[in-house]
Amino acid sequence: MNTMTTTTTTTIQPNMTTNTDDLNSIAKLETLGYTGSDASLEISLLDYDLAWLVGATETVFIYSIGNGRFDRCTLSNDVVVSREWNWVDFDALCAFIGLDKVGFFARPLPFIVFDLLNYYGYENVFGSSYWEGFAIDCD
Repeated sequence: MNTMTTTTTTTIQPNMTTNTDDLNSIAKLETLGYTGSDASLEISLLDYDLAWLVGATETVFIYSIGNGRFDRCTLSNDVVVSREWNWVDFDALCAFIGLDKVGFFARPLPFIVFDLLNYYGYENVFGSSYWEGFAIDCD
């Protein structure tokens, strides 16, 4: 599993773009600093359906919407998980992943979102995606 690093800069980071032209290849995402649950960004996106970029105040998530298409969502790094996803059965989720609630909530936001996504699916975690999404070139 990758270790996450966060930045302490307070200015807007140029690599926090959500323009899909800047996010449409593994090479571009790696250059911007995206990471995921696997050491390989390609495996994170294609097999585990999620990658992220942690910024000073927010995290950009890129997630699979199926059929080789992706969408993105930006969340505040200060999001209160239990309020944002107040419908989640955290007892069941924690039992599924093998952690107690204290351990679950102590982890960095991207790993919490990763587990939510795996347990509930992208529509429940990020909401419905009403467009065709964008492709990511793996060359």
